[in-house]
Amino acid sequence: ELYGGFDGTEGALEQRDPESHVVILSGDLDGNDPPDGANWKHNSRHVVRASPAPPWPPVVLDGVTVKGGSATGTEVYGGGLLATDASLIVRNCKFRYNRAAVGGGLCVLGAGTVVIESSAFEHCFIAGGGGGGGAALVSDASSCAIRDSRFLACTSQILGVLLIIDAPAVIERCVIAGNQSGATGAGLHISETAGPVTIEDCLVVGNSSLLFNGGGL
Repeated sequence: ELYGGFDGTEGALEQRDPESHVVILSGDLDGNDPPDGANWKHNSRHVVRASPAPPWPPVVLDGVTVKGGSATGTEVYGGGLLATDASLIVRNCKFRYNRAAVGGGLCVLGAGTVVIESSAFEHCFIAGGGGGGGAALVSDASSCAIRDSRFLACTSQILGVLLIIDAPAVIERCVIAGNQSGATGAGLHISETAGPVTIEDCLVVGNSSLLFNGGGL
């Protein structure tokens, strides 16, 4: 478990403030990324990597900013975060300016459970001849719950910036806005094998698909 938002005086997790005490996990190995972007040449392929298989407890990432990951070339999944065969809980996090061939901000591959809450994915994108999940891709999870989160100004080359494959999902109170796909389903793309998917109280607006239908969904 990894928590951000401390100033060193707290006595309990509830006392921390991630907005005031920002913790940045960066793939910027050369220390030359601008504040709003990245110089990709020498950036880390994955900023965070999680691979413990069940029945280990879920991996928890809470209250941090993840930026500058670049999974292109030999390792193509999950520039910001790559989780394989792991249950994952992401809360109060920001994923900004990450890229990958698949799953630019976050990529989850495997049979665990996935929970994403109160988090933001901004300016993450697909690069290197890849496909979908510019913001996040969840594939083959036993369940996926995404709540109170934002997916903004992300891009994918083929499928949606939020891509759900072979995983039942619940998506609640989310904003999916201003995203772009080179083909179809720019905002949210759900595969035909995803299982039951429930979408409630979400705002999906201003997304565009360049070639086919489904700008929002």
